[in-house]
Amino acid sequence: MTNISNKGFWLWGAFSKKETENLKYANRILNSILIGPSFHPHLTLYGPIKSLDNVDKKNIEKICSEIKKFELKIKNLEIGTNKYQSIYLVPEYGNKLLDLRANLIKKIKPITKQSEYIPHISLYYGDKTYTEKKKALLETNLTLKKITFKSVCYVYVDEEKDLWEIIESFDLS
Repeated sequence: MTNISNKGFWLWGAFSKKETENLKYANRILNSILIGPSFHPHLTLYGPIKSLDNVDKKNIEKICSEIKKFELKIKNLEIGTNKYQSIYLVPEYGNKLLDLRANLIKKIKPITKQSEYIPHISLYYGDKTYTEKKKALLETNLTLKKITFKSVCYVYVDEEKDLWEIIESFDLS
């Protein structure tokens, strides 16, 4: 995965409160062992995008109002070599997620052409070894089988400062 930009606005998917708390707990455990930044659990939809105006926000609200929240089955827990795909969950995804993303892209274009889309839910950002990550994972006891995709978030990202700030959330119906 190439790093498109380390600063800018992005659209994320967010989850139900209970699942978010479970993912935050796993992130805290992994960070306490591996030393990494804290971030809100999410599934990146795409970015970077320009800052949103009121028309863009209304378009997101409309798209979200037409889609019911939906479940994603968790297929795998993966250990990667990229700092931002270091330890992550891989969901089984289908048309609901891909259609949502496509509808958003029609209304709010990414600044740069998007490469292959690989949906994932990161639990840890960092550059530790495979062995260190595998050992740390044993401490999390994370057993998520499915996750409820419930909202689209407009987010400001500044990776140089380890900053991921949700500006606004738009709930699915």
